[in-house]
Amino acid sequence: MKMRRSNAKYLEEHPEIMRMLSAITEKIYNERPNDVLECCVKFFTRADLQKIVERAPKDYSVVANSTPETDHRPDDAPDPSF
Repeated sequence: MKMRRSNAKYLEEHPEIMRMLSAITEKIYNERPNDVLECCVKFFTRADLQKIVERAPKDYSVVANSTPETDHRPDDAPDPSF
């Protein structure tokens, strides 16, 4: 139980973690790569990763449940494609 609270507190202190998950989840859902690991490696080694993460939703469930009609990214959000 202490570990769960500790993890929750850490996530609250570091919202960028959920934003990173949102960004990579959206990319994978949109592109459906055959090699997901390679896609993740390329994504997380991008020079503009910080900009992408800063604009990603705070909650990746928004991405998981989104469609093009309900996509909540700003129109000027960086394109996460390679």
